[in-house]
Amino acid sequence: MDNDEEVLVSKEMLKAIGADTRINILKSLKERQKTQSELASELKLSAPTVLDHVHQPEKTSLIEKIDDGIDRKWKYYKLTSTGMKLVGGKRMNIVLILS
Repeated sequence: MDNDEEVLVSKEMLKAIGADTRINILKSLKERQKTQSELASELKLSAPTVLDHVHQPEKTSLIEKIDDGIDRKWKYYKLTSTGMKLVGGKRMNIVLILS
């Protein structure tokens, strides 16, 4: 496998994917970018719970928040390229750094 298919996983990233809810959010975002409300409805969670769970993957650059820039009412979340590699369904090398 080449380096494009390799993901370096830090301790913080393990924490970001360490909860089923966060994994489900990442899987949901594989389809397309979604708002906090869409994620909450789809995953049967409250919007504040979703907001709490997107913070860690966002902090570790697995997902990113996109502001529509028009009226700042809608904020979307989408997978980054690293996030897509984790949930993309393809085989890959995962390198863990435990320190």
